[in-house]
Parts: sequence; structure tokens; C-alpha cells
Amino acid sequence: MPPSTRRVILGSLARLVVGVHGRLEVEGLEHVPRTGAVVLVFNHCSNFDPLILYGWCPREEIVGLVASEYSQRAFEAPWLAWSGALWLRRGEADRRTLARALTVLGRGGMVALAPEGGRSPNASMRRAHPGAASLAIRSGAPVLPMGIAGSDRLWMSWSRLERPRVRVRFGPTIVPPSDSGESRRARRAEFTDTIMAALADLVPPAYRGVYGSAAVEERA
Repeated sequence: MPPSTRRVILGSLARLVVGVHGRLEVEGLEHVPRTGAVVLVFNHCSNFDPLILYGWCPREEIVGLVASEYSQRAFEAPWLAWSGALWLRRGEADRRTLARALTVLGRGGMVALAPEGGRSPNASMRRAHPGAASLAIRSGAPVLPMGIAGSDRLWMSWSRLERPRVRVRFGPTIVPPSDSGESRRARRAEFTDTIMAALADLVPPAYRGVYGSAAVEERA
């Protein structure tokens, strides 16, 4: 099956599943580059978030970086594998997977990941890892922030006989600093904070967690 056909089917199924549970409002689609290398980042507060990404992000190719433990889960593993996700071993330097992600960016694709390294147990943003910043700096690809608010309530929709509202906002892309010179670790850390401040600015205060004050400072 051609990848484009697979992408259409996956997007349609994702919209169907999420639409049954909630009502989505999407803003900022004009910020999404239709072509070219992009590192998409999102705050991860629900297992519905990848479905929201594949259902509402208008890109033909989206390659997600997904924690390798999901490859063993009966529900998530089949459709994530079908989507072309790259399994990432958390807690270690998975150079092979990161090299494959750089290859995707090198051919002008989109790589998507949650910088926090996993789903937040209380839907509030946690301290991010430098992986997204590193990919962007090494590839030169801009970073596209996608803020999600309300997806953490979708699991409760059946028990409460309601369809919660989920708000998705895309922000302007962020150009990474140059991958040259000294203090690369400091540059990655600083760019990580820049990315997360922009991401926090796309969600309500209750979701910003440790980046609540960072978002305010970035706008000041």
C-alpha cells in the first residue's frame, strides 16, 4: 500500500476514534509547513495525543518517535508500527533511532515527539529532555510546537456521557541555533527551554506545569 494511502486511512481512523470521544477545536494550521524538514513537538497528557497528531496535522508524512515499550502493547503497537513510528529506547542514548530520525529530516520529512519523554500523569508539563532540540540543531530543521489541552478528559467521556472539548493550537515555527562552536550542551539546554516556553504559551495555565513562569518570561 502506498504511504500516502496509508496516511489517509490512518488520519481518517484517528479522527473517527477521537471524534467519538470529544469535540476538537484546531487553531494555527497556517503555521504548519506543508513541505520541508520539521521537528514537531507536543505536550503529552493523554494516550489520545498521537491520534490527534495523525488526525489533524496536515502533513503527508509524520514519523513519530515513540517509547519502545509501546511496541509490546496490544492496542498501541499495531497502528503505531503501521504509521511508521520509530521505537526509541528511553533513558539511554539510542543513537540508531536518532540517526534514522535525522535521515527522515534530511529528506524533508516531519519527525514528531514529546520532549518530556512520555505522558504526564497529571496532564501538566514536566521538565523536557534535550532530544528535540538536538534533532533540530543537528539537522537545521525548524521546530513546530503543537499545544494540546483537554485530551486528558477524553477517557472519561463514556462514563460521564459527554464529549469534552479538546483544543489544539499550532504555534509559529522556531529556528534552531547554529550547530557550531563550543558549549553545545548549553546551547541544547537553552534551546530546549525556548521550545518549551513556546509550547507552554499554547496551552492554558493549568497545563503548563514547570514551564508556567517560563512562558510568561518568554512573552515579556
